[in-house]
This record gives sequence, structure tokens and C-alpha cells, in this order.
Amino acid sequence: MATFAGIVSYSHIYRLALATGQTGTAARLMPLSVDCLIIAGSVILFQAGPSQQWLGWLGVAPGVAATLFANVESGISHGWLAATVNGWPALAFCLASFMLERWLRGQGQPAPAGVGQCAHRVARTAEEAVVQSYLHIRDCLGEQPSQRQLSAGFGISRPKVAELVGALTEMRAAA
Repeated sequence: MATFAGIVSYSHIYRLALATGQTGTAARLMPLSVDCLIIAGSVILFQAGPSQQWLGWLGVAPGVAATLFANVESGISHGWLAATVNGWPALAFCLASFMLERWLRGQGQPAPAGVGQCAHRVARTAEEAVVQSYLHIRDCLGEQPSQRQLSAGFGISRPKVAELVGALTEMRAAA
């Protein structure tokens, strides 16, 4: 549904851009700049934790406002009924995108373990980064971190990585 509504919305914004004097290239890109803002915001809403969701809304809210305005404006010269009908694809696109994002987050495909719940903090040193990365990979992503990859990724010797995360591995095994 979002695809069909997006195509109709695209044509409304494209014609409006042409009518306001935009060149062919600008008119073709204008609808993408509006609708892709909604898509980008929806992706961020799906992936971001609670403290970062404002970034998603920063894309979705202005994208919804812009697409509704442009679609309604493209039909207004034909009367309010046409303006309302032209606004429907924009609304349908936005609602379908939002519903899909919420469905993926809650019911359809569970969010990766720990998404929105990760308590790991930003590290101040490379050694802290090794420990935080190890814990994040293990606890939030549910994978077994490789000491070799951590060593290569942070430029710390493998014995030092083993020293830093060894206690974490032993504590988990004991629990």
C-alpha cells in the first residue's frame, strides 16, 4: 500500500514542482526528498533506542507535513474536493510506513535483542572501548565476541584484550 500511495504522491509533488517553475531534474527529485525523509525517519524509529527516537521524529514529522501540504496544494486549483483527494495518498503513505515500522518493532520481527535497552556507555579510552564493545556484542547482540576482532579493531594486543575481558567471561561462566 505504501508503494502505491508513494507513486501517486510522487506524481502530485512532481507536477506541483513543475508548476512552480522547477526544472525537470529538480521536479523529479523533489518528491524523493520529501518521501525519503519519512522513510529515513521510520528506519531510525525502528532501530533507535528510546533516548534516540527523537531523531526519527525529526525526519517523520516534517516529512509528513511537507508531503501532505504538497499533495493538497497540487489539487487545490481544482477545488477542495480535489485537494482532499490529492492529500489521501500522502496520508496513506505516511500511515502505511508508520504501521509497518511499528509492526516490525513489536509483532512481525522482533527487534534485535537489547535494541532500546542497551545500557553500555561511551568509552573514554581504548581499553574501556574494548570492554564496552565486548559487553555490547555479548549482551545486546547475543553474539560471542572475538578477542581477535577486538584486538584488531581497537589496536590493543590480544593478550591485553584477553586480560580486559577474561574476567567478564569467567564471571558469566560462574553465574
